Amino acid sequence: MYDKSSGVATGPPTQPKKRRIQLKRILLGTLFAALFSTAATANVFVDGYGALVGAGSARWQYGGGGALGFTLTRDFNILYRGMYSLYSKDRDFENVNYNPTYYELNFDHMMHLVGLEYMFPIDRFRLQWRSSVMAGFSMTTMEYEPVSGGLTQTKEDTGLSIALWTGIQFNATQHISPFIDLGMHMSFYQSELSDKSIVGLHVMVGVRFYIGDNRRIDDYY
Repeated sequence: MYDKSSGVATGPPTQPKKRRIQLKRILLGTLFAALFSTAATANVFVDGYGALVGAGSARWQYGGGGALGFTLTRDFNILYRGMYSLYSKDRDFENVNYNPTYYELNFDHMMHLVGLEYMFPIDRFRLQWRSSVMAGFSMTTMEYEPVSGGLTQTKEDTGLSIALWTGIQFNATQHISPFIDLGMHMSFYQSELSDKSIVGLHVMVGVRFYIGDNRRIDDYY
C-alpha cells in the first residue's frame, strides 16, 4: 500500500520483517525455557562457616560468613560468598611491636565475592573435593590511637579482591554437608591503605545446607 499524501509506503510488515520477529520470539521463548529448566533442576544451597583469616598488615583475624549458590552442572556450582572478620587488641603502653607511633585498637576485614566452584567426587566415600575461584570487592578498616593520647585515627579502604580455596566436603545426608576449606585471598587498595599488604591464608570450617529434593547422594558416586 502507498500513502499519496505522505509519500510513505504503509501496510503490513514485509515477509523478511515477519520472519525476523518470529525468530526473535522463538529465541526469547527458548531462552526462558532453558532458564526455567535450569532453575527447576538446580540444587540451591546455603553455607554457614567460621573463619580464620590472615590479613597481612591487618593481622590474623577471626570471623565468619555465608554463601548462596546453585548447581550449574553435576560438577560445577556458581556462588556468592560474604564474610566479616575482626582483630581487636587492648592498648599496651609497654610493648609496641608493629609501629613506634601508634597502638592498634581494632582491625576488621570484609569481602563480597562471586565465582565458580568445582566439585570432584571421591569414590567409595561420601566425600567431594571442592575448589573455588572467586573475585569481588573487600573493605578493610584499621583504627589506631596515638601513643601520646588523643583521638583515635581510622584508615579505611575499599578495592578489588580475589581469592581461591580448596577443601573437602562430607555429604552426611541429602541436605547437610560439613566442609573444611583452605585458601588464600588478596586485596588491592589505592587510597588510605595503599601502603599496606592485605593478603594471607583463609581457613573456613562450616556446613552446607542443600534446599529442595533434586539432590541424591548416590548420584555422585
